Amino acid sequence: MQILQKVKRFAIECKFSEAYTSQGQNGIKSPYLSLSEDWKDIPGLYNLAKSLCPNDNIFRYLHPAQLIKHILGLKKEFNKDGFRLLHLWYDVLGAEGAFHRKEIEAFSEVIKPDGVKFHTLSYQELILRLCNEYRSDHGKYIKYISSRYL
Repeated sequence: MQILQKVKRFAIECKFSEAYTSQGQNGIKSPYLSLSEDWKDIPGLYNLAKSLCPNDNIFRYLHPAQLIKHILGLKKEFNKDGFRLLHLWYDVLGAEGAFHRKEIEAFSEVIKPDGVKFHTLSYQELILRLCNEYRSDHGKYIKYISSRYL
């Protein structure tokens, strides 16, 4: 019988326009890879981290090194089943947005077998959910955020 452990922490990594910068992304520093005990039950994430060390030459818009470091910290503090990480990001029209979405999907597929509770949601998807759920109670605010960000 599997015992379900209660999620102790919900973490959100928010990215607005910084994903679309032309500066590129930093990779994982090698000391992170030497934390052998921290990687033992997340081999997919470990293999990805190795490919991002010392530089990230794979991803253009997503910053997986930062997500990996967040996951390691959350895992150390709350165990793998004790947290959920949401990647909240702004979607843009065109090739950049499509490419960013593919990178998020690729990252999600790599860590899915590791059992990390990782979720993604664009600001637009969040705002549409808020509109559907809270328009009648908070119409003025819903009108403001939907006109500004959708």
